[in-house]
Amino acid sequence: MLSVLVALAMAVSLTNCDDDKGGGKSEEEAQLEKLVGTWTLTSATLDGDSRTTDFPGLTLTLSGTFTQGGTYSYSFTGTRPNPSPWPESGTWKFDSNPNSQIIRLNDSQKMNYSLGNGNSQLTIEFNYQGGGFAGGRVEEVNGNWQFVFTK
Repeated sequence: MLSVLVALAMAVSLTNCDDDKGGGKSEEEAQLEKLVGTWTLTSATLDGDSRTTDFPGLTLTLSGTFTQGGTYSYSFTGTRPNPSPWPESGTWKFDSNPNSQIIRLNDSQKMNYSLGNGNSQLTIEFNYQGGGFAGGRVEEVNGNWQFVFTK
């Protein structure tokens, strides 16, 4: 009888195990692992108009070690226009949906992002309505931006 109870208890406990296929990682941790690294700009648009040539040689580096609700770092190398919708460096965190939303903490700019091509393409979209950040040349900066990077 005791062996039947032990077998039943083991069956119940195994049935309650989560099969999250993420190795126990939270959404934020899994997304951070995909995002961390150096990304090279392939295109930039403002309100649908190409602005890629305003960002020659631009690379974005995302870094940090996961902590629940944590903040992480970013930095750019290459040329940014002046004003730019991006500061040269700063911090960011995940927003309410870590699979598609981040917040740049320098100016509380909300951004949507998506990963494609086996997580080797990063698209970041946001509506910028600020004064811009110092870069290299003076250009219009307000509007709907889309940046596409590859890893």
